[in-house]
Amino acid sequence: MAPKVVLAGTLLYMLARAMKAQRIVEFGTSFGISTIHLAAVLRDNGGGKLITTEFEPSRLRTHSLR
Repeated sequence: MAPKVVLAGTLLYMLARAMKAQRIVEFGTSFGISTIHLAAVLRDNGGGKLITTEFEPSRLRTHSLR
């Protein structure tokens, strides 16, 4: 059985693909797992823009290093 985070990412992917999303705003990047799924949607839809935010400063620093 797949972990819940994988199932949630798959659900996000399917919903955004069904909507033919070209612009996505994500509130709360956290570990970036959903961000990866949402970026894949934009790639598979032919491009677009992903804006993501993070409130927790320690996570923000971690993501800016990647």
